[in-house]
Amino acid sequence: MRINISDSCKFVWWNVGACASRTTSSVLGKYYDMWIKGEDEGTPVGFKNWKDFNDNSDGGYVHEYYTTYKDYTTICSVRNPYSWVVKEFDDRVKQGVVEDNFEKYIKELKPEKTPPFRQVVEWESKRYPDYYIKFEDLYGSFKDIPVLADRANDEVKEAFEWDTWREWKSYYNEELANTLYNSSVVKKLFEVTDYKKDSWK
Repeated sequence: MRINISDSCKFVWWNVGACASRTTSSVLGKYYDMWIKGEDEGTPVGFKNWKDFNDNSDGGYVHEYYTTYKDYTTICSVRNPYSWVVKEFDDRVKQGVVEDNFEKYIKELKPEKTPPFRQVVEWESKRYPDYYIKFEDLYGSFKDIPVLADRANDEVKEAFEWDTWREWKSYYNEELANTLYNSSVVKKLFEVTDYKKDSWK
């Protein structure tokens, strides 16, 4: 078990994929002293590639450490849930896991068992993050989070100056958006991350 943690800045970072995790991890490691802390050793952030990051990071189990680090600020990377689902769908199509039919995918989706929504089930039983780093405004999020704001300098800003936009709204219509949104865990993710129901339009 490992945890993404900064002792100097007193935060835990819950890593969720498809939210600029590689860039965020690099910034948190370089400017905020974030370490990947194991049961009996600490490993500094500084991975050669995405495979190394995945092999050394287990952010999905951060909740197991909430008792130990209950006084630390908990931060999570997120993105618009509608966009997130499109990203998950595209990835699964490329992997050959699902067929290239977004309408079918949405109507058969079980959000409570699917990234990015299944962490909501875990949070319900433990604790919700204190702050969220939004994919659509990475540097702005850093500036808005108290434990990150003081070190959010021009170098941090420059690290986030890359195009995070990709077209995803054309995947949706009113019916599909409502089908997704009407799940209780999906609604909760929209609520806690402050994304809007009609943001698919």
